[in-house]
Amino acid sequence: MKTKNVHLAIIVVTIIILFAPLFFFTLKFISNYVEYKSCKSLEDYEMLCYEQENENSLLNHNVFYSKALLKREELYERYSADSIRIADSIAVVEAAAAEAAAAAEVYNIENDYFISLIRCATFHSYYNSRFGFYIAYPSFLTAEVEPANGDGRRFSMEDSEILLDVSGIYNINDESIENSYHKNNIQSAIYSTLKDNWYIISGYTIDGRVFYQKTVLYNEAFITAILYYPPKYKNEFDVIIKRIFIKFPYLS
Repeated sequence: MKTKNVHLAIIVVTIIILFAPLFFFTLKFISNYVEYKSCKSLEDYEMLCYEQENENSLLNHNVFYSKALLKREELYERYSADSIRIADSIAVVEAAAAEAAAAAEVYNIENDYFISLIRCATFHSYYNSRFGFYIAYPSFLTAEVEPANGDGRRFSMEDSEILLDVSGIYNINDESIENSYHKNNIQSAIYSTLKDNWYIISGYTIDGRVFYQKTVLYNEAFITAILYYPPKYKNEFDVIIKRIFIKFPYLS
C-alpha cells in the first residue's frame, strides 16, 4: 500500500513539473486576452501595451540597478584591499629609504674620516735587519708583530681593507728577475713594468681591492712590498704609492 502511494505521489509530482510551464503560459494568455477584450477602443489597447512595456522596463531597471550595486560593492572591496597593499608597500619603501639614507650618512662619515687620515698622513720607517733594507709607511697604518724569522712585516689599519705587506726571501735557486716577473699573472694586470733588477705589477684582487707590488732583486734576495687598498681611495693613494715605492727599498 505504501509503495502504491509513493508511486502515485511521484506520478503527480512529475505531471505538475511537466505541465506547470504550460499552465503558467495558459494563465498568462488568458489574462492578456481578458485585458485585451476589456479594451473598448484602439486607444485603450495602446494604453494597455504601454503599461505592460513600462512594467517590463521597470523590472529590467531594477535588475540592472541590483547588479550595479553588487558591482560597486565588489569594486569598493577590491579598491580597499589594493589601498591597504599600496599603503603597506609605501611604508616598506619609506623604511628602506630611511635605512639606506642612514647607512649612506654613516658611510660618508667613515669615508670622510679615512680620506682625512690618508691626506694628512706622515711617514715612518721600518728597517729589516735580516735583509738590510728600509721602507717608508704612512702613519695611519699600524705595524704588526714581526715574525720570528724576521723576513718582513705587515702594516694594517683597523676596520679597513688597507694593508702593506713587505718581506724578503733569499734567491737560493739563482732565479733571474725576468723569471720572477713572469711567474705573476701579467695578463690580468692593469699595469706592469720590468727593469734591470726590479719590476712593478698592479691590478685587482679577487675581493675587488687594488694591489700595487714592487719586487727588487738585491744582494741575492728578492725584496717585495705589496700595498692593498679599496679602489674608492685611488686618488688619495696615488700620492701614498709614490712615497712608498719610488725609492723602495732604502738600502743600508
